[in-house]
Amino acid sequence: MIEAFEPAFMPGANGVKTSGGFLYVSSSGNASLFRAPLDEYGAAAGDLERVTQLDSIDDLVLPDGGIVAATHAEDITLIGT
Repeated sequence: MIEAFEPAFMPGANGVKTSGGFLYVSSSGNASLFRAPLDEYGAAAGDLERVTQLDSIDDLVLPDGGIVAATHAEDITLIGT
């Protein structure tokens, strides 16, 4: 008998937001928050840089210049202002 095999699933980009001239991307696969500068047309104008790495990250909001991330562990993390 062959045992059922379920591969581990880890999604990539979960949240994509813009604020202050940057594109922010949360990535569950990397447990990180990245950002890239935007040009005057709103297109990415540079490489992604890691803003922070967490135990996990799902989506994010950018209230009043801050960064708040939701994690897979049902937590909400304030990353910075």
